[in-house]
Parts: sequence; C-alpha cells; structure tokens
Amino acid sequence: YSAMFSGRDALQALGSCCLLRSATVAAEPPVALRGVEAGVQVGWLRSTFARQCRPGMSTLEVVQQIIKPSTEGRKCRYVALLEPSVVGRARAFSSHTWKAPIHDLIAAIAHVLPDDAFVWVDIFAVLQWPVPEQVFDLDFRSVVQACGALILVAVHVPEIAALTIPEAQAQGNVPEAARQLCAFFRVWCLVEIAAALEAKLPVVMLVGSSTATGATPAALPASGPVPAASAPAQYNLQFVPDPGMLNRLYWLIDITSAAATVEADRARILAEVASSPGTDAVNSLARGAAAGAEIYMHEREVLAAVLGDGSPLAALEEPARSRALRCAAAGGLMRPLEVLLATHGRAGLELEGKDEAYGAHALMWAAWGGHLEAMVALLAAGSEVDAPRAGRAKGMTSLSCAAVGGHLKACQLLLDKGADVNAKSDAGLTPITGAASGGHIEVLRLLIAAGADVNVKPDDGVTPLMKAERGGHAASVQLLREHGAIE
Repeated sequence: YSAMFSGRDALQALGSCCLLRSATVAAEPPVALRGVEAGVQVGWLRSTFARQCRPGMSTLEVVQQIIKPSTEGRKCRYVALLEPSVVGRARAFSSHTWKAPIHDLIAAIAHVLPDDAFVWVDIFAVLQWPVPEQVFDLDFRSVVQACGALILVAVHVPEIAALTIPEAQAQGNVPEAARQLCAFFRVWCLVEIAAALEAKLPVVMLVGSSTATGATPAALPASGPVPAASAPAQYNLQFVPDPGMLNRLYWLIDITSAAATVEADRARILAEVASSPGTDAVNSLARGAAAGAEIYMHEREVLAAVLGDGSPLAALEEPARSRALRCAAAGGLMRPLEVLLATHGRAGLELEGKDEAYGAHALMWAAWGGHLEAMVALLAAGSEVDAPRAGRAKGMTSLSCAAVGGHLKACQLLLDKGADVNAKSDAGLTPITGAASGGHIEVLRLLIAAGADVNVKPDDGVTPLMKAERGGHAASVQLLREHGAIE
C-alpha cells in the first residue's frame, strides 16, 4: 500500500488489479462469508482485538502488520479466521480513513453500539489480496443499505479548526491535511453517504479520539501486533468527542472537490452521485451530519435510540429530554425524535427551548442541517416557523439557518409554512445574506422569487452581493446583479 492511500482507495486499487490479472470471473462466495453478514462483534472488537494493537497504531498499519500477515496463507477475509460467535449480520456500517488511529475507530463504534451488536468494518470484511473473488467485496453501496445505519468516524483536524468562518466559506480553501484525514473529502465516502441517503438510513458522525484505561506495557515492539504475553488483561477504550472543527467543516463540504487516488474513479463516482441521488442532496446530508454531530456526540441516549434502544431516551426528565430533542433534530435522527415526540408530545417538551451555546431551538437545528423529515415532524408537533434565535446571532430564524447551509428543500418547506423571507436578526442579517455567503445559487433564486431584498444592508454594512464576492461565488454574484443588487 502507498502511504497516500485511504482505505477504499487502496481496496479499489487492489480490486482493479485483481480484474486486470484474472481472465475469468470468480465464483461468487457464500453469502455468509461476505457483505453485511461479515460484521464483527463490538465486544470482541473493543476487548480482544484492541489489545493486539499498539497505542497510536493507524488502521493502515493494522492492515499491513496484522490483517495481511494473518490472512496471507489462505488469502481470505479476516472474519474467516474468527470464532463464529464473533461474526454476524452488521447493524451498522463504519466509514473511516486508514490514516487515523485504529483505537479511535474502535472507541467510536463502541460509543454508539452495545457489545452484543455487530458492525461492518472494511479491514475485517473485505479481502485484502488481489484475488478474483475480491471484486464481490467492493460493492459498498449494497452493504451500507443492508445495514441499519452509517457511522462516519473522523479525527479532529486542527487545520480545519484554525480557519475563520469567512476562510471556510471561501471556495477552494480545504486544508491538505483535511483531504487526507477527513472522509468527506474522499470519493469512496460519497458512495456510502449516497447509499445511506437513498435508503433513508440514519447517518451518525463522530469526531474525536480515544483514551484507554488499563495497564499499557512499558516496552512494545516497533511493529506488528502486541504479543499476547504483553497485552494488558484489562484494556477499556473510551471515546472522547471533539466538536472543535465541526462548525468549520460544515462550510468546507463540497463533494465536487472530493479526491481519489485514480482520477477516472473520481470522475465516475461524481457522475454517478450527480445522477442519483444528486450532488446537492449528498452535500446537504453531509453538512447535516457535521452540524448535528457538534451537539449530539455526547448524548448516549440519543445515539442508542438511533439503532433501536429508545427506552433510556424515553425515560429522560426535563431539561434533558428537550436537550435530547434538539440533538436528534440537529442530526436528523428520526428514531430518537419520534420516540420523544410520541412519548411526551408538545406538552412534555419545550419545542422552542434553546441550547446555551447557540441559542437555537429544535426546528432551527433541523433547518441548519437540512433535515427535511425532522422539520416536517417538528412543525406538525407545533413548532413555530419563525421562532427567533437567542444569544449568538439573536433574532435569526429557521429560514436563515436553512439558507446559510444551502438546503433548498428545507427553505421551500419553511416558505410554504409562511416563513418571513426578509426576517432580520438583531444584527440585520436575513436569509438571503446567508445564502449569498455560501454561494448557494438555487437557494438565492428561491428567496429572490419569494421577494427577498437583494440590497439588505446588515449592521456590518456587508450586503449579499459583497458576501458573494468575498466568497468567490461568481455565479451568485452574477445572479444578484441581474436582480438589481448593488454594493
């Protein structure tokens, strides 16, 4: 493997090599040995496999030093070497990058799933050898859609967190470290997000690192697995969420700038995504995942309900349950949202209750992430369409939140429900101001058609036209000028 390969890039390269070398197509392997049936038990992953991995060991190093040496003789999937009791049908698909520490991935998975659940992880479920049968392992779309959820795991990237909001909004300003370490900037992740979108699966994003309790041997080998005699008897990993980069990552997401090792693969995947479910839809879902993760990563009851265990969530008292409602809305996580609304309804929830950090209520968080289904549910439950924001950006409405993220359908829904297209925050910002900042041209067209003032001047004096110019959004600049915008 090249050090520049990400996980799916490496696998796709191996798959291409396999097809070139083989003159015949391999017989399809038994279903029980591959795909969604090749999940590994979370308890085994957390308590047994994690002990074999040196602290700081990357997933790529795990593949090179543990997975491939173990499977070299049989040229098989790693799951074929495991006890049948720790292999089973996956409840979730994990998406990650091979340059990140393996312990971070394991801790993140255990943060969401119980020990008795099974999770699909590529290094165990996919053949790591260029043999003809490997081609059957590379259909990630079908595996995602057979699982109950998509878990996106990312490391904190300081270069993203260091950006200012205007720098993050400017086109083409993605730090190189992000392109290598963050799944959103690799084309294979787009396939997985698109598959989840088409199947209407929940997408849970986790950004952070792991900490371990238990003795760590003083002397470890420079490479390879930790010897059984040196592995700690107790080694418990805990996931530590780090939301520090997420409100910058939100602005950077644009799938058309995603990278791949092979340019032909990049062009093909982008074309497929553009055809279905659509570039804007995938961008919207990706931004929504980043927006929601910022507040839901710490909420274990919400995360448990995503995959079916809603009892801890239903038992929450106020103010915890209204906080959980905002978290579920922020991530567009319908199962926990439905549990809360069905159990408590408007009488038992503060629909317009606001969080301390942002002063945003549940509908506003759903709009910020572009989570249309969650918005419909909240509006049906009685959320006020123009309820204002408190604290930071006081007076901002849900329509402004949807517009700033480029969520066209969310904006249309709010307008259909009577949202004020020219509602001003206390600083004089309106929905068109946010849409112009991000260069969201279709949202701009919608707002202009609904009567938005293209020459609104906020307290800082920066008009929508000036915001579009500063962000380098040439098409938006032209559209605004065509409709009478001036500086």
